[in-house]
Amino acid sequence: MSRVSLRPIIGYLLVCAAAAYFLWGGRNLTFGQVANIGPGFYPTTVAIAMAGMAAFGLLTEIMKIMRGAGDRASDDERFDWSSLAVISIAILVFAYTVRWVGLIPAVVATFIIAALADRRTPKRMILILAAGLALLTWAIFIVGLSVSIPAFRAPW
Repeated sequence: MSRVSLRPIIGYLLVCAAAAYFLWGGRNLTFGQVANIGPGFYPTTVAIAMAGMAAFGLLTEIMKIMRGAGDRASDDERFDWSSLAVISIAILVFAYTVRWVGLIPAVVATFIIAALADRRTPKRMILILAAGLALLTWAIFIVGLSVSIPAFRAPW
């Protein structure tokens, strides 16, 4: 009898735990309104979205297992620590560069570094997606929401 992989279920449970952490962290912050958001608006809405998507994924995985179509565990499954390290570095790069170089260069650098976690992605595709994400970020945050972070900033 083959074993069922619990990896997806554990992943979805970890996302639910992170969502609960964000909800707990934002519990004392004022929520505000959509037109005038408070400091608790973003962590609360992101936590609710995370919890909803994770719950949907968790239910999907449980249904697959009940139907006998779940992912099968293999003996050579290993956690990809290098990808975790690359993604963590990308997040730190964004956090430390956005104030010095602006939103657009920080997003591009973060995306390029994060894309290195998957070595199969073609370099040209990484550059095209980074440019698209930078344009989308500019449109949403700078133009649409009037966030007070400059798009570009000279660090000198």
